[in-house]
Amino acid sequence: MPGLHFFFSRNFQNPDHTIQKLQLCKQVIHFADYSSHTLFQDDNCLLCSTRYSAYPVETFRTDRFSFYLEGYIYGNSHSSALNALAMILCRNVQESSAQDNEIRAWLLTVDGDFVLFIRDNDTGFWYCLNDALSRLPIYYVDGREEICVTREIKIAIESTRRKTLSQQALAQYLLFGFTLGSTTMFEGVDRLRGSTVIRFGDNGSITTKTTLTTFAFDQIEGSTVEKEDGLVELFVQACKARAAVGKQAVIGLSGGHDSRVVAAALHRAHVPALAYTWIGEEASDSMETACARIVAKKLEFPLETMRGSSIEKADMAWVVRLKLGLVPTSTGFAFPFFNTILETSSRASVYFSGDGGDKVLPAIAPLRKFHSTDQVVSFIIERESICDIEIVAQICGLDRTTIESNIGYTLSTYPETNLSEKVAHFRIYERGFNWLFEGEDRNRSLLWVCTPFYSLPFFRAAMEISQRKKQYHRFYRRFLTRMNRDMAEIPDANRGLPIASHKYWLRFAAIGLLERNPRLLSFFKRRLKSGAFVTTNKASYLVDMLEEQITKRHASVIAHMDIDYLQSVLKKNPPLSETALHNLLTLVMATGEMNQ
Repeated sequence: MPGLHFFFSRNFQNPDHTIQKLQLCKQVIHFADYSSHTLFQDDNCLLCSTRYSAYPVETFRTDRFSFYLEGYIYGNSHSSALNALAMILCRNVQESSAQDNEIRAWLLTVDGDFVLFIRDNDTGFWYCLNDALSRLPIYYVDGREEICVTREIKIAIESTRRKTLSQQALAQYLLFGFTLGSTTMFEGVDRLRGSTVIRFGDNGSITTKTTLTTFAFDQIEGSTVEKEDGLVELFVQACKARAAVGKQAVIGLSGGHDSRVVAAALHRAHVPALAYTWIGEEASDSMETACARIVAKKLEFPLETMRGSSIEKADMAWVVRLKLGLVPTSTGFAFPFFNTILETSSRASVYFSGDGGDKVLPAIAPLRKFHSTDQVVSFIIERESICDIEIVAQICGLDRTTIESNIGYTLSTYPETNLSEKVAHFRIYERGFNWLFEGEDRNRSLLWVCTPFYSLPFFRAAMEISQRKKQYHRFYRRFLTRMNRDMAEIPDANRGLPIASHKYWLRFAAIGLLERNPRLLSFFKRRLKSGAFVTTNKASYLVDMLEEQITKRHASVIAHMDIDYLQSVLKKNPPLSETALHNLLTLVMATGEMNQ
């Protein structure tokens, strides 16, 4: 991945150690137009970047501080925001609670997707901090002799010198498609949460690592007309500010609501945009594409239609090489998709997606009442898992109770007191931040990618709207209608109805009824289960690939999975779901790539 890589150690007094780290940075130059640069080096630390020329890494200096910024602070000149931060750092002594409070307040007023390294040139102290939502995944390794903070997962793994997987995290990945909390699949490698501040002394030792803000989603208020109108303007401003950092705005249009509300906001902000949509291999003109065409025509955006095909092995290998298993092989289609965009746009473009719309605007806390954490764990496994927990436990050599207890422990760390709101926290922090943000980041290897749904001012204001107001997509309907009434009248391709219709509301009301009645929901799930694992050519292709990769990487796989049981599962008819097969394939390929 492009980005910044920071190493902190006393060993940089040894030239060979410095050369080793520089070579490691050069190993993650993933494309021909990438280059590696040394931004700072002394006896205690090394700061490098790897990137393509249009990727945002800049250096700013004041009389006392040097700022190394990856990403963007939107809607502001970087210099004014960083000068304000410099004043905070000057006013307070390192590690003081007063400084933490002021940094927290600064982070909560800054709208950006960024990682920031700061050197106090007077004292030699270093700071590392990221935006409040951790929009750019960054990894942290605290070794005995060295601390590494890096945007590249491969550099983090190499810095551990262990190259081993966590069985518990591996089970979480197979169960959900992502790991929980700050852990990654790799022993000794953590993913920094948003609003994390790390302070480094001038003698090769760490001072503190603190997460200043964890958002709680049971601290909410009711909505008002004024607040909802204000959200529309916050969203439009977020789109306008993000478009300003690129030479050309590009938007990916599906047939759903999330991408069309972004397109409508760009149109309302008078930002010209190029729209792209994707036709799957199984349909020449799907409902998704038909709806995207109507949206583009209404907004007068030129639309480019791309025809999809099966994900090639080379594209799967690209995903694994970039993210070493943190992003599944099922997203390999992104490589040809973004390369096609780059044929008509440059790397200096900014790509808009509707990612996050499904978390921020609808109700995501279940209507069901819970009486214990165990009930919440069971609900999350029932609703969020992509592979049967018994199969996962057997593959990973764990028992089901251990996996469930670990999920329960994660829930206990959330700040919410209401159990239903803990489910909302899970869906935002785990599914959203740990899964979605990694997928977005994969695409930044090709061009800058953003979404206004995670603009901090908008995100915070939208999450203050009560879950009751958001039920049955009522708030989403009002929001989209306020943004652009025409968009609310175009059918949602996923449901075949426009959000403005009463039938759309009734459909979600029916889903809500099922959610409040677990027995009724289980009845319908049993009736539908027979269609959930239909044998397809895709599934057979994935099973063949898995068996091939298991044979190829046998030694790596056997260290972490029960191969005999895994192979017996692959021979069952019907097989696992396509998503579960892709996740298994991802892990098998990642174990081999990790040890190369």
